[in-house]
Amino acid sequence: MQADVPSDEDSVKTVLEKNLVLDGNRYLDPCAFPRAFMYISLPKGNWIRILELQPGGLNDPIHCSLIPHDLDYDYEIDTDFDALSYTWGIQRPDVKEDWGHIICNNSHKAIGQNLFEALKVFRLPDESRLIWADALCINQDDLRERSSQVQLMRRIYEQASRTIVWIGNAESSIEVHGALSMICELALHLQRADKEYKDYVTSTLKGTKPHFWIWNKCFVVDPPEGYDWEPSNGDPRLLLIYQLFNKDWFNRVWVIQEVALARDAVVRWGAGSVNCDWLGFAAAWMREHTSLIWGRSEWGFFTSEHAFLMQMYRMGCNNYTFTNLLLHTRYAKATDPKDRIYGLMGLATIEPDLCQGEFTMLLPDYEKSKVEVYTALAKKLICHYKDLRLLSSVSHDFKIDDTWPSWVPDWTKTPGTSFIGHENRPMGEWSPSAYSSPLSPWSLAVEGFIVSSSFEKLSAPNPEHVITQPKGEVVLSILKNLTVVHKSGDGIEAKAEMLVVGESQRGSGYRNFMRFLRLCQKDAQSISAAYDDAIDTPFGDFMLDVLGNCYNRRFFRTAEGMVGLGPGKMEEGDVLCLLFGATVPYILRPVEDGRYRLVGPCYVHDLLDDDGVMQMWRDGGEKRTMFEIY
Repeated sequence: MQADVPSDEDSVKTVLEKNLVLDGNRYLDPCAFPRAFMYISLPKGNWIRILELQPGGLNDPIHCSLIPHDLDYDYEIDTDFDALSYTWGIQRPDVKEDWGHIICNNSHKAIGQNLFEALKVFRLPDESRLIWADALCINQDDLRERSSQVQLMRRIYEQASRTIVWIGNAESSIEVHGALSMICELALHLQRADKEYKDYVTSTLKGTKPHFWIWNKCFVVDPPEGYDWEPSNGDPRLLLIYQLFNKDWFNRVWVIQEVALARDAVVRWGAGSVNCDWLGFAAAWMREHTSLIWGRSEWGFFTSEHAFLMQMYRMGCNNYTFTNLLLHTRYAKATDPKDRIYGLMGLATIEPDLCQGEFTMLLPDYEKSKVEVYTALAKKLICHYKDLRLLSSVSHDFKIDDTWPSWVPDWTKTPGTSFIGHENRPMGEWSPSAYSSPLSPWSLAVEGFIVSSSFEKLSAPNPEHVITQPKGEVVLSILKNLTVVHKSGDGIEAKAEMLVVGESQRGSGYRNFMRFLRLCQKDAQSISAAYDDAIDTPFGDFMLDVLGNCYNRRFFRTAEGMVGLGPGKMEEGDVLCLLFGATVPYILRPVEDGRYRLVGPCYVHDLLDDDGVMQMWRDGGEKRTMFEIY
């Protein structure tokens, strides 16, 4: 039975007569003809549609049809299909250039221009080809079908013969050749180093160090002796790689599982192609050369993390919690904000009863609102982990949104700073008492106590993350803000601990950083030059961590003398609290009716010691306060 089919032939004819003829080609006004016209309801079970793309030349009209396909049935080899991974791109209804036009199931169909170009490129000249592409194979106007089909995405990409990644057309062949040649060069050298390292492990270390150096390099395993190949910082192809990772495809949340689950994956960019695993090699290299990238194409660095995550899954290194996945993909985008959650749920995680690549955590439901889905996920994760570490993911923009539960992370917002406390264990000896407030489904009730309700000093907010702003100027601004709250007797080590939120690395980077701080105390105006001179040293990477920690935050000193680094939106009247089951202290804002808004997590050096925290609580009479946070 067809959905939304005009009731008789005359009505169909009336709609078809609204076809537009432009430049000798016949187009269909997408507003004049129902997109659902060509869709037939799928049978119950694990049925999908596959696109049969008819043969043709590059510039011939595209003809295709949709074929029902049962994922549970053991088909013959001639029903093997490829899965397409691509971006929808901009699709403005009134802009002709955003659309391509095809004939599918004998009906005209308007599709996004990027998919249209992909179908032209991947169509075969002399035989049909079976492809799965979500924009065509799923009735996007049917929310219930979308909800059910999303649950099958894992199986679709696992069963596809191959996943074809379409980056899009390139502006120039020089751009493609430069970036892909550098990726191949990186991969070949890393493979050579991998073989040398394995031989080194076997002959010298007797297998005592981990194998597969290519990926362990990302976790600071020393390279084999004699390995000295590195691309030159001045190689123009480096910038082309960064620009490649800036492409929209790397920015899309769905592509992570589409490649991670693939049997085989190949990337096509313009006329060039490369094995998707080699992109993972390039992403691994970029993680270890942050200082070369920073200031040239930072967004490319962030999105290269997605390529690295894909490859880790492809290699079986999927030691992630679902919260880790959300954090690693915090720069990923989705057309529908609910897909920031649904787009990751096909990936297995280490929680055996939470998410093993099946939708046991939340069932996709596109009829629910964004706030309903995000709140349900937050409650699920808090109940599963039995602690409040999820609250460390809260990051507010310019103000705290009154229409959004302040304790629920909004995963569509790109954070301008790093997260505090995700790897910490819960503080003190308390167990969390979090539960949904009976007064509101959007509230969270938790127990804890107020550490301080008065701030003696508040620095100005540190600068927000602006890619084009000189980093030396940012560092100078941060250090000036830090001097506002620190007492004259505080040592340089205390300042360093504050800037790295207690995660000091007692290596060369830390030592260089300490020398740098002493230099700045003597001559603060030399900081920009000193920073630029040191950016390619271990200190440079360490300083990037400082910037990530301090962006969009502000320093404070409580009336009791405790110094901390808190959210940039904190203000006079807020309170410093310890919540039972939390991993770090939090800033809460008292509002009407005795309720609170969560401003965000903070770092306070004096509250790192569990014994000291417990003693503070006992000295205060072991008072418990129930905070209703909405």
